[in-house]
Formats: sequence, C-alpha cells, structure tokens
Amino acid sequence: PDFTNSSVVMMLNNNLFSIQAKESIEMVSIYDISGRVVESYKVENNTEFQGSFMHEEGIYIAKVKMTNGNVVSQKLINIQK
Repeated sequence: PDFTNSSVVMMLNNNLFSIQAKESIEMVSIYDISGRVVESYKVENNTEFQGSFMHEEGIYIAKVKMTNGNVVSQKLINIQK
C-alpha cells in the first residue's frame, strides 16, 4: 500500500461528515469508541460524500468501503463548537 499519498480524506465539522476519495465509495460506517455502529451511509459510486452527523462529542472510527473492495479506516474527533 501507498501510505505517503492518502486516497481518502475524511472530516467532521459543524455536524457534517464529509469524504473526498480518489476512488468510488460504496459504503461508509461510523463506529463509536465501544465498537457500536452509530451511522451507516450507502454511497452511489461517488468520489465525494456529505452527510449529517448529529452525535455527541467524542472519538469515532470511520470505515469506508470502496467499489473496488479496498477498505480505509480513520479516527475522527467530533468537537461541538
């Protein structure tokens, strides 16, 4: 894998979860720190996605499944302003 050039960028900002990817996204799941799924989004073969994220402050893990089968996980921190 190429770790120097990230293929997926994820952000949480003002109750909005957004992703930009180089490859088409199929599915996004977001887990809380205990491993429970708190959000799940079906994406229609798009390289960008935005969805509402109305959860409390904390640390979350986003798991993105690409249409080619690759999976990318990233830690997200939700801070309310």
